[in-house]
Amino acid sequence: MSSRSRLLVCLLVALSVASAASADRRRAVRAKTTDCSFSLSAAFADPIPDSGMIRGVLNVTGIPASCTSWAGYSDVSWVTLEQNGSVAYVTVLPNESTEPRFARIRVGGVVFQLNQLQRDDGPISPPVATNLLTNGTFDTDLRSWGWLDRFPNGTGDATWTNLDANGSTASGSMRLRDTTDSGPAYQQLQCINVEGANTYAFGAAFRSASRTGGRAVFALVEYDAPNCAGNYPQRYPVYDIRVTAPEVWERRDFTHTISGTAKSVSLILGGYARESGFQQVWFDDAYLRVNAP
Repeated sequence: MSSRSRLLVCLLVALSVASAASADRRRAVRAKTTDCSFSLSAAFADPIPDSGMIRGVLNVTGIPASCTSWAGYSDVSWVTLEQNGSVAYVTVLPNESTEPRFARIRVGGVVFQLNQLQRDDGPISPPVATNLLTNGTFDTDLRSWGWLDRFPNGTGDATWTNLDANGSTASGSMRLRDTTDSGPAYQQLQCINVEGANTYAFGAAFRSASRTGGRAVFALVEYDAPNCAGNYPQRYPVYDIRVTAPEVWERRDFTHTISGTAKSVSLILGGYARESGFQQVWFDDAYLRVNAP
């Protein structure tokens, strides 16, 4: 065999080895990952009553069991979702219409239909499940949230963001920023006229950019006149909460019985800086309602 022939053979062998190695690399890159699917099972009535539903349980089962990451979305404003491990909490607002309605939610890629009864000729019954707050889900802005000039506030600001506790692209949250120079937390509130001697449930989802830098604050203050214009007690429930982990949504729920003379209450949400610089705390899905008996 001539030198030229031997050279051609060597080149062909080298090309063959290179092609095989390239094919192996392509096969490694395209290796199939574990496919995940999910099944849903509801632990609430179907259809949902006209009075609505607070945090109904929708169980989310991953197949295989190692599949634990999923997202949930609602296509209507009157249904909201909260993700918590293997459960999607579903909240449905009361149906004011005399026609039944339905909504489709998507959880873990699975479409689930919710059916709600229409309102009868009388008022919605019972009204106890109704969220008394306006714009507690912060879908597009901070409407109905603000501060009373009669009270001091922290040094900071309140801003609407598209960061949503349920991962929805059609909603958002309220971000509060505060500095250690301000003294009190930077706060926003909503005033609601109420009936005295009732027990009220309240809470929200929240997160902080830092586990040690910022804290979430909840307070419920009662007044002896409507529209939060009267006197208020020296002591009222205040919860100063250190988050479990940074950049992770969590939730707190509370109850409080107000005095018989109360005519209004303010639900206060605050971001409290514990380290230098602006510290950020987000709130979403805030609620205040008469506690179910």
